[in-house]
Amino acid sequence: MPAYMDEPPVFLVIERHRAAFSALEKHVEIVDQLHEDSEEWASGQLELSRLEDEVTEAASAMTTVQLSSIAEVVSLLSYVEDFSSSHRGGYLLWPENISVSHREVPWSFALFNNIRARLGGDITK
Repeated sequence: MPAYMDEPPVFLVIERHRAAFSALEKHVEIVDQLHEDSEEWASGQLELSRLEDEVTEAASAMTTVQLSSIAEVVSLLSYVEDFSSSHRGGYLLWPENISVSHREVPWSFALFNNIRARLGGDITK
């Protein structure tokens, strides 16, 4: 069995977000060098949109990942804080709203609800 299969899911979700955001940053640098009237720029915009969706999906996964220990809760919160403080745009880089149970809720609300569920409560009720 591969070593990553032994990782708690929260660490895989964190790494998924880190990789998705890194790919997005690299692509933005490439697209910024292209002329806006070129075919490459147009296709670059499509790829940019796809990568933005990937980042949003990775961030959304943080709101549903199974947290099986307080250490995992702390790791998730630490990643969110570290990411937010180390990137230009900070907290604005997280999705504003996500769909949860067929309704739109703030991403931070969904994240905190996931953490609260681990600690023994549900703030959506």
